[in-house]
Amino acid sequence: MIDLVTRLHHRNAPERNRLVLDQIPWAHGTPRLLALGYDFAVRATSEALGAYLEQLLASFTSPGPEPLHLYSFIDEPDRPDERYVIYRDGEHVVTTAYASTALRHLLWDINRRVVEETPNLLLLHASAAEHRGRAVIFPAEMDSGKTTLVAGLVRAGLRYLTDETVAIDGETLAVHPYPKPLSLDPGSWRVLPDLRPELDPELAPFARGQWHVDPGSIRADAVAPPVEVGFVIVPRYERGGGTELVPMPREEALLLLASSSFNIDRFGSERGLQVMAAVVRRSACYRLTIDDLDVACELILTAVDAQPTDARR
Repeated sequence: MIDLVTRLHHRNAPERNRLVLDQIPWAHGTPRLLALGYDFAVRATSEALGAYLEQLLASFTSPGPEPLHLYSFIDEPDRPDERYVIYRDGEHVVTTAYASTALRHLLWDINRRVVEETPNLLLLHASAAEHRGRAVIFPAEMDSGKTTLVAGLVRAGLRYLTDETVAIDGETLAVHPYPKPLSLDPGSWRVLPDLRPELDPELAPFARGQWHVDPGSIRADAVAPPVEVGFVIVPRYERGGGTELVPMPREEALLLLASSSFNIDRFGSERGLQVMAAVVRRSACYRLTIDDLDVACELILTAVDAQPTDARR
């Protein structure tokens, strides 16, 4: 297989690369995967790696025709300095010696393509979970604890929508699930030790530096269906700062949503602002300071349970 890999060009040769990639003996391919508007599959040269990727991405499994896009994940132990190589449709994604780096690049590229190929939904940088038929969305900057928070809530019984990209239907204001693997950095491991992936030694390097948790591994019914938004909660991790949930003016919530949009230009700026304003009008809005994850989850559950299911504020 080395000879075939060395014939691949990293740049400016996607059509030639596709021909070479099709000659590689692939050990495992996932079924068709549909992540919002992105239609794809992944094949791998290692059976163990391919099965692992299929498990990680299982929440995207969708029946239907052949996928529109195809990732090729090469694991070539005889090339240690360039062991892992990933292509998307013949376009080079990454070459690296490190399993964890390769997996992160694969998931990052999927996220990027989801944003690029989902123009009909308003996409926000936020995590989200569902409880009692309503979505709770958590818009926040990086390192604010939104993935840790949504993982804790799913573990506590809520259903998972996303830890990265909230997708809102402009007509119904429903949040569509984007149930990508939860990506947990080392700072989250001590408070979520039960979510540590159980991997064979061959696959353990893929979890170095970041855990990737398939929501179905938390429990079988972890992924929510599309659901109307009912709460906007802006989290911020503050070590030693206590844990507190306080009401937030809707005007501030709207500004934060507007600053969190991934695709408002393609969705339509005026229409996007109208959708976000409608979301805020019908939502209870809060700020959440997090020091203790369990306390934060209890505060959110109490607030959601106290709000009438049919409330439209």
